[in-house]
Amino acid sequence: GDRPIPQLVDLYASPVPSELRTSSWLAQCTDSYLCDRRDPAKPFFLFVGFPDPHHPFTPGHDVAAMFENSDVLPAHDPEGEYPRNSPPYQRLTEDGTLCPVTNFTAAQRRLIIQYTYALVHEIDQAVGRIFASLRSQGLWDNTIVVFTSDHGDFLCDHGLIRKHEMGSDCLLHVPLIVRVPGVDLPDQVDQPVSNTDVMPTLAALCGLTC
Repeated sequence: GDRPIPQLVDLYASPVPSELRTSSWLAQCTDSYLCDRRDPAKPFFLFVGFPDPHHPFTPGHDVAAMFENSDVLPAHDPEGEYPRNSPPYQRLTEDGTLCPVTNFTAAQRRLIIQYTYALVHEIDQAVGRIFASLRSQGLWDNTIVVFTSDHGDFLCDHGLIRKHEMGSDCLLHVPLIVRVPGVDLPDQVDQPVSNTDVMPTLAALCGLTC
């Protein structure tokens, strides 16, 4: 496919439509398990790992077109003043690991973010299908759901994309949403948490000890 940003060979609209891409396939696999392969007499634990949103920035061409004119959030520190003088930044720039986008046009930066939004949309559609399967099998009111991620992306913050060893809120502040039917959980927790908290939390909710 066309590379709309010559400096980024891993950014393009995939010729594969979204219904045939990884996020949709994972939803199909999950639907098959919940509806056909799960033992209804036993409790279950199901982990669904979406590789997106992640580079390569290659959403399905149909979904990429949906976000062609979408607004995007402005980048924080777009000129990269924050990391420029740090030793990791200098080392990673010299060895070619970093991909600064400070020399990209505003339209090119916007496209990177739009394609990421498109990848997120593909996951939204897949998660919606999984929730529909839970409901169709009568499991929605008796299933704990956790939605989280392992890391974020600079996504033009600090004049960078992808992720690297320099910490920033855009990399570390990831979603962690927990839904527990019949349990009155707070709408928001302000104290720092980590993915290491997920397993003991699930165990406690299930009456188990780690």
